[in-house]
Amino acid sequence: MRFFILLILLFLHLARGEVQFLNSDSSEWEMISKMHVEHVISAADINLTQIAEEVWAELVTSCPSLPSKPRINIFFDYALENTSVLAFASQTLYLTSSLVWVSTIYDTMKKKMDSTPGTREDMIIGFNPNPPNGWFVDKNCTDISYRYHLRTVMKHELLHGIIFAGSVRKWNNQWEVGFNSFGKCYPRLYDTLIRFSDNTSILSPNTSCNLRRDLEGYGLYIDGIQLYNPYYYRGGSSISHHWYNDHLMYPNISPMKCLDLAHQEAVILAKLGLECTVGNTTYKSGASKNEYRGILFIFTLIILLY
Repeated sequence: MRFFILLILLFLHLARGEVQFLNSDSSEWEMISKMHVEHVISAADINLTQIAEEVWAELVTSCPSLPSKPRINIFFDYALENTSVLAFASQTLYLTSSLVWVSTIYDTMKKKMDSTPGTREDMIIGFNPNPPNGWFVDKNCTDISYRYHLRTVMKHELLHGIIFAGSVRKWNNQWEVGFNSFGKCYPRLYDTLIRFSDNTSILSPNTSCNLRRDLEGYGLYIDGIQLYNPYYYRGGSSISHHWYNDHLMYPNISPMKCLDLAHQEAVILAKLGLECTVGNTTYKSGASKNEYRGILFIFTLIILLY
């Protein structure tokens, strides 16, 4: 009986976040559009599922505590044709007993399980089927030419799906943080770790879903790594990325480059509780080791990459 009640609760409390757009570098997009590339690969010839499995396996090699069998629905979204959107990712969030939102993949990792209970996807990723000159799909980037690297974009979106994203946003000229469950607001784990330059939290000490101040232009950090926070807020880009150009979790992915985890990503992931090895350095987890006896699946966040 308790099992059926839980299923009803899960069904009633699923929701989707609003789609957020990330601005691409339009000059780069236009530049490669004018270049000739031989042997353009069509979307019909790309096995997204296989590539996703390979990229996920690479992440597991770097970050061994990740679950081995995430449920990711991945596809080419033809609604993105004739736009500069490279990809979007949506994820299902889970409210833990610590009263913070984490992804279901992250919760599964903390519970040391191979996959999330139930049948719902942990994440949905859609790709533009026709970026300029088609996607470059190989691991070796020697012949990338004037193209975007599918595996780099995929890795970027997967990291968002694991834990690399917050809930801080600006709506109707008002700053907001957190998502509601049963009429109460709770922040994402990522939000709780963001600090100003003087090391004070961005969250008000009186409530977990109020900010100390408006955030325009302030230097924001997670464990010393500066987050992307331009003076003019960019929906879908601000704060849920770092501010290190030509690195994996910068808000714009450039063409003609293949990127992997580096120091900046590893430091933030470690602070969030995900231990990864980059090169010869293992970044030890610094996040709370509280039990993650989550309440229920509740929210889906959608992030789009331009």
